[in-house]
Amino acid sequence: MRFPKRLKTINFIQMKFNLRAPDWDAVYKAKSILEARYVDRILVADLASQVNTYERKLELGFRHLFGMTVHQYILQKRIELAMEYLKSDRFNIKETAYACGFNDISVFNRAFKRITGASPSDWKKLHVPRA
Repeated sequence: MRFPKRLKTINFIQMKFNLRAPDWDAVYKAKSILEARYVDRILVADLASQVNTYERKLELGFRHLFGMTVHQYILQKRIELAMEYLKSDRFNIKETAYACGFNDISVFNRAFKRITGASPSDWKKLHVPRA
């Protein structure tokens, strides 16, 4: 009998890192917390304690289930929000960065360019029509 590749991978991770059903539940719970609070300053250690698991188990499970680390997920969500703010043309780039949880404009610019392929100002020129 052949098992699906994903099932084999989950079984391997369960054996290697001792991840069990409560750990997977904690990962999904952590994701729902992040979806509600990604603009806030969130430490992985604090998130892990909120969902009653170890930081390492949370990181491993999150990466396996969602294909990215917790930090990458937070950045992705923040940049998606930033794109919405920039499209609305209500905020300038600096205001957008701070509204999306970035405390440093240069960190925002680097993260935005890494994820979208363009700087915030270039992206805004391409996606916001000028009157």
